[in-house]
Amino acid sequence: WISAGLVVQDRETPEADAATAVVGAVRREFGRTGHLGALATSRDTALGANRVLSVDGRWTLGDTWAVAGQVMRTSHDASGDRTSGTGLFGQIAHDSRHLDVTVQYTDLPPDFAAALGFIRRVDLRQLDHEVTYQWRPSRGPLVKYGPTLDGFLVWDHQRALADWRVRPRFEMEFVGQTSFLVDYARSFESLAGLAFDKHRSTFEFETERSRWWAFSAAYEVGTDVNRRPTGGQLPQLVDRRAAEVEADALRRQARVPQ
Repeated sequence: WISAGLVVQDRETPEADAATAVVGAVRREFGRTGHLGALATSRDTALGANRVLSVDGRWTLGDTWAVAGQVMRTSHDASGDRTSGTGLFGQIAHDSRHLDVTVQYTDLPPDFAAALGFIRRVDLRQLDHEVTYQWRPSRGPLVKYGPTLDGFLVWDHQRALADWRVRPRFEMEFVGQTSFLVDYARSFESLAGLAFDKHRSTFEFETERSRWWAFSAAYEVGTDVNRRPTGGQLPQLVDRRAAEVEADALRRQARVPQ
């Protein structure tokens, strides 16, 4: 068994009220098979309280597959207005010499609130995936190469589509920390009631083959959303081109003969 706890007293500031935060966690390991754990947090102020309770676990299935999951329950009381929400997370992953697969699902309702957590967005259901296949030559300067397909799909609890992206890419890795990558991304974004269909192509090359210098170059072309246009205009889709070249001298520590 593994357990941990923390109690913190925050002083009052001009920007925030005084608060008391409490965190407690416990986990049970099951050898190499996996683990099961629980986490509880509490934050109290003069205006209200926030409570979070979660249970998580991870289990391996053979040598290359693993599944993980978490259930979270939050309760928030602000000046007598009480809300609560239940969040879910699940993941299945495969990791082998040639094939890597990761699929995960996140569900956070509109009333989900974790005062001691970093929650970027609620009212979402999100599905993420990434699949990579790599060939590994037994000889020659090429270490590994292959395609990757990743993407995500986001919709809210009213089943309205919010965002999606599909990104195929191909990468080659050589000896001497040298790599070349090309990818193409197609995505959709909903912002301020507007729908934007975006695309982007990227080419990247980097190397540290020399002991004394490193070089990288990247070129990107496509479209993106201008979220802050001038003149009070609404967000709009604009063309985007960017190029970057960087060369650095590497500092190596000299060895002094004994």
